[in-house]
Amino acid sequence: MDYKIAITLQQECINILQEMKHSKIEGVYTDQFADNILGVILRGKNCMYKISNRIVDYYGDEYPSIFIEKSECDTSKHKCYDIGEQQVESIELINDKIYWKYESDTWNVQLDIALKIIFKNKELLIEVVDSLAGFMKVSTGKVLSPTDIHEYWDMKTTKIDRFERTAHVL
Repeated sequence: MDYKIAITLQQECINILQEMKHSKIEGVYTDQFADNILGVILRGKNCMYKISNRIVDYYGDEYPSIFIEKSECDTSKHKCYDIGEQQVESIELINDKIYWKYESDTWNVQLDIALKIIFKNKELLIEVVDSLAGFMKVSTGKVLSPTDIHEYWDMKTTKIDRFERTAHVL
């Protein structure tokens, strides 16, 4: 059987990201359980942007999905990433296209796996993780790259036939 799966950012989420571009972010917070990140909150001057990993089911298997919403949140108990007040200069959406075979089945998956929010002096990389609990990874630095492809896709396959990773500026 041929399985084709496309999990891409919804238009309403893209619209929110477009609105976030060129806005000032005053703080970045993570909602965590132990070392596992469940959500990321970017506090702007006039609103908060919450980024989460909503798990979706395809053919009896779970896949991560980026979801963004405007939401008021109490960040007093969240971990804070000290980035100072920064203006968002650009946002990139990172997408994987991966193909593999398992027995007589062929898998063709297209998945938005990460957002890279670019400030003047820093980058914030937010990756959704393939986990039943909807975990995420967050890293900050000057120049960031998403997780190694094999580390990311190990939950689905050990043999990748074809792989493409692209970044699109929103």
